[in-house]
Amino acid sequence: MGKFYIKGLLFILFMLFFATEIFSAEIPDYKKPSRVQEEFAEYMQSVRDKIQSNWNSPELLEEGHAVVIFKITRDGELYAYDIKQSSGNTAFDEFAINALEKSAPFGEFPITSKKDYITVCYSFDSDVVQTDRIKELVESANHFVNVDNKMARDLIDEAIKEADGDSIAYYLYARRCKIDKLLCDDTALKEDLAECKRLKELYDRRRIQKCRVSLEKEETPFGHFALANAYDVHGDYQKALEEIEKAISMTELNQAYKRYRTEILTRIK
Repeated sequence: MGKFYIKGLLFILFMLFFATEIFSAEIPDYKKPSRVQEEFAEYMQSVRDKIQSNWNSPELLEEGHAVVIFKITRDGELYAYDIKQSSGNTAFDEFAINALEKSAPFGEFPITSKKDYITVCYSFDSDVVQTDRIKELVESANHFVNVDNKMARDLIDEAIKEADGDSIAYYLYARRCKIDKLLCDDTALKEDLAECKRLKELYDRRRIQKCRVSLEKEETPFGHFALANAYDVHGDYQKALEEIEKAISMTELNQAYKRYRTEILTRIK
């Protein structure tokens, strides 16, 4: 009886050990990058760098965000793409697609890879605030809003000084206007609104001129679309409509341009 008991116990221990070995081998170590991630690390960095170099977001007072999913074939060609998460802004989404199209082809896959294609999700974010220092100050100010509004305004003041008179500072004055309201400072609010309007006018005209120059160098449907968006943001809806009509006439298949024309028409009415 004792021998059978010992044999049975040894058998159970053996099975437990065997089972542990099996299941421990099946549990992945998520802290370690997969073989594919390691294999494509440098390649994906080059893809990100190339897209970022072509990414020029449309002017937005508030931050924008869109996610595009696309496939790259092993020879580096852009095979297919789609908006996975829209920014809610037609222009922003179209600027993201344009950056992606301009970035292709991406180069051949690593020699060691046997994959026919890879699927990539890429996030596009607005970059209205240009420098890291200004971004840092704006983010810090946001944390103090409704907590210590005086501190929030001081931080925005510092960001405005950092902008050093650049017309992009209209964005910062718009932020400060919101804080002025919270502080019930009507005098500061009136002054900040006037300065925001003045700088916004300069910024809009600079952007319109930039789009015109690009079109003079090369006339493309997207070039007219970008100029239409610049006029639209400036409030010149008639010129915006003229430009989007030109874009549509050059590429009847682009439904995004037609949707944008509808948006502009609603603003004219």
